[in-house]
Amino acid sequence: MEQLVQFFKALSDETRLRIMMLLTQGELCVCDLMFVLDEPQSKVSRHLAYLKYSGIIESKRVGVWMHYKGFGCTTN
Repeated sequence: MEQLVQFFKALSDETRLRIMMLLTQGELCVCDLMFVLDEPQSKVSRHLAYLKYSGIIESKRVGVWMHYKGFGCTTN
């Protein structure tokens, strides 16, 4: 039950919900999300960390960038 509550709390924030909608299109780096959302890196990274902690997204390092995707989403 606790995981379900954490899942819905993660999606209750508009910015995190927008990030999830963007990640349904495929893998994106933080810089892509910053551009689309018009938000600073610190805010985007904080929301991504929350989504990752909630088990909704996963990440991988590509060079100096972190790339994120939602579980079950295809990559570009």
